[in-house]
Amino acid sequence: MTASSLAARLARAAGVALIGATLLAACGGGTSQVDRFVPARVLSFGDELSRLEDNGTKYSVNALTTTTPKTIDCGTSPIWTQYMASTAYAKVFTQCKGTATSPDVTAIRLGTVGARVDDVVALMKARIDAGDVQNTDLVTVMVGMHDIIDQYALYDGTNEADLIATLTAQGKKLAAQINTVTGTGARVLVSTIHDLGLSPWALKEKADVGDDRPALLTRLVNAFNKAMRLDLINDGSKIGLMLGDDLSRAMVRVPSAYGLGDVITPACLEANWNSASCTTDTLITAAKDKSASYLWADQVRPSSTFHLYLGQQAVSRLGNLPF
Repeated sequence: MTASSLAARLARAAGVALIGATLLAACGGGTSQVDRFVPARVLSFGDELSRLEDNGTKYSVNALTTTTPKTIDCGTSPIWTQYMASTAYAKVFTQCKGTATSPDVTAIRLGTVGARVDDVVALMKARIDAGDVQNTDLVTVMVGMHDIIDQYALYDGTNEADLIATLTAQGKKLAAQINTVTGTGARVLVSTIHDLGLSPWALKEKADVGDDRPALLTRLVNAFNKAMRLDLINDGSKIGLMLGDDLSRAMVRVPSAYGLGDVITPACLEANWNSASCTTDTLITAAKDKSASYLWADQVRPSSTFHLYLGQQAVSRLGNLPF
């Protein structure tokens, strides 16, 4: 799949999402009209999977312009929060304003590279304490990948129960803070973490350390995600839950349904892993001109196609929940 074909899919998805939102706004339940929630701001919390760097780059595969010299085309192959904010509300991040004359730059970057649950919880609390989370805000949350990686590094063959207990506590802590956010009147979109047991890193650990490693990583992911999900006040009135773990598993199970051709190999050259420096010019040979057909950008971070479908899931949640 080429960058142009991905762009076409993005355009089609945006059209479907906008039509769905229009129909939702036009339809009332019974004899009453339900007003569609339109946030004044989108506040994006999390790790680098929800972050744009100051120059518009992301921790995925960055598109380049076709002009010479090539520059970052930050609006192509957006991360999930970009896609959601733009498609649902025509909002952009100041790190990627686009070409509009007067862009609505009220999507706010609050994600930090390497963030753990404790970091996000502390930042949320600080903003609430400062009165900077309002009932007109939409808050997005995706964090936990690094917590899982940290706990996996502590595994000694005998302490899985301890690692699961720690991740369960972290999942509960995140859910509690999200519930607190809704007390301000803000709405929340939160995603579970993608299944690291399916990642290229897990496959390398299987080859280097032992056959049990991918399954262990999946169990750690499941413990964190389950704890968070169970503790959310998820009645649909304030919180929209997205399933990044289920999405990653579906993409591996039926890759062709998502336009994927490779679900085990990082598309980016190793020199560009763990950074926002991977572009369509720094791909492995096999991924040249078809990075969108790869599930993984590097060993643990998904590529643009995962972000596209997670963004579509976010827009769908916003359209179907009684916000």
